[in-house]
Amino acid sequence: MSAELDLHSQVILTSGIDIVTVSDDTPQVSAIIDTESDNGYYSLEFLTVTGTFGQPAATFTVVVEHGDDAALADAEVVDPQFLLPTPTETTDAYQVAAFTGADVNTQRRLGYIGKKRYVRYIVFPAGNDAAAVFTVVAMLGNPRTLPTGENQ
Repeated sequence: MSAELDLHSQVILTSGIDIVTVSDDTPQVSAIIDTESDNGYYSLEFLTVTGTFGQPAATFTVVVEHGDDAALADAEVVDPQFLLPTPTETTDAYQVAAFTGADVNTQRRLGYIGKKRYVRYIVFPAGNDAAAVFTVVAMLGNPRTLPTGENQ
């Protein structure tokens, strides 16, 4: 099978937000993802996986920031038009990626299609006064050359 046909050779996973247990409203900020690392990537997808929650009424909103500075000193909030799923008249990608304490053992995904090199993902808990367990993984895909550096 050629590398162009298999998913394994076209993606790499990197830590966004390591598995955390959050018991307050402290924002959880991902590592800064460099879309030019290794081979350079045209696609970035954030995958949120939830575990258990101690407070079903808690809400968790998300924001994606991007910029051209490696430390994101120039960070700007990504306009929803540069996220997937694309916005509709009634909802945008940020709303689709949000979750609550009632969303036990669920998954959310949010795609980034902007043109900035550096990207990070932030989860903002609200009304959370008990243990909330989740993680965010960043998946880089569609590399400029195959296979990806991780899979050579």
